[in-house]
Amino acid sequence: MTTRPPLTDSPFFWLYLFATTALIGVTVIGPKFSQRQAQIERQFQGRSRAEQVKAGQNPDVELSKPGETRWNLGPMLGVLSFIAIGGWVLHWYHRYRPIPKD
Repeated sequence: MTTRPPLTDSPFFWLYLFATTALIGVTVIGPKFSQRQAQIERQFQGRSRAEQVKAGQNPDVELSKPGETRWNLGPMLGVLSFIAIGGWVLHWYHRYRPIPKD
């Protein structure tokens, strides 16, 4: 009888584990990132509005709010989810496929 290698010998196990950990980290840091990103965008937009006023134009730049920024974590969450699901599927496929008998 052939025994299976340990669970931790699979690179797909580690891919799944690290992607899942990254997903948890991004999810936890998300609200703080949203607030900070809105602040950074408002600073940029404020400078843009000041330049428009200085040029004699009426400012038309809307200020960002938390949750309504140009940059968000959605694409990163999508990529990490894809990697985690792919790692899980590949790991369990390689782990439970039939072992050829010699």
